[in-house]
Amino acid sequence: MKQVLDIILCRPDERRSCCACCGAFNLGDISRASISGFLGDGELRTKGEAVEGINRSPLHPRDGSAHICPFQGFAGDGSLPGCLVHPYVAGADGRERSLYGAGICETYFCPAHFLLDARAKRLLLAHIDDWYRYSIAVVDPLGFVWMLGEVHKTTGGAGGDSALEAGAAAAINAALEVHAGFLNRLKGPLFQYSQSEYLLEYYRFSPGSGSPQTEQHRRAIRETMSGLLA
Repeated sequence: MKQVLDIILCRPDERRSCCACCGAFNLGDISRASISGFLGDGELRTKGEAVEGINRSPLHPRDGSAHICPFQGFAGDGSLPGCLVHPYVAGADGRERSLYGAGICETYFCPAHFLLDARAKRLLLAHIDDWYRYSIAVVDPLGFVWMLGEVHKTTGGAGGDSALEAGAAAAINAALEVHAGFLNRLKGPLFQYSQSEYLLEYYRFSPGSGSPQTEQHRRAIRETMSGLLA
């Protein structure tokens, strides 16, 4: 039986969107500057214009199996990642030009939709406005849940299920920035297309895994958050 999703995270509103499933987080360099440069060249790629020599973030994937859709870029008013061949953007559906085609692009939902409960989704939407930090949370949903748990331990859950106090919200945003830097330093794939793949791999990169590989990173995140939660 098909699961009904309570909140769609792909582009929930006009303040944020995620480009992880389109492959931007499969780039070898997933820094904000790198992904912004790649997305900034999206219109040129979509038009079929040569970008060699001016592309600020060449298509160097993290591993041999990673796919990076060339038709993603800053859509709409130019501030959020999106599909440049989506009918809402292009006026006609051009997604058959992509590797997966319109059918898969229309029906696919990433692991975050299923691994984040309703409370975590509400807090994500309430406090993470920046598209880059938002995408990091979607790439590692259980890492985001772990960050919420750290806030809860310190504040005793102040703010309830749909809002956090200002310090707690700032701590979560700061933690996602630290996490982004950590992820960028790692080798190998990050975004996982299925829950099973994510749960097999998240010991490498997610503070939510509790793995020895991420122990030092968890300490770094706690130190960053503690100054904002004091």
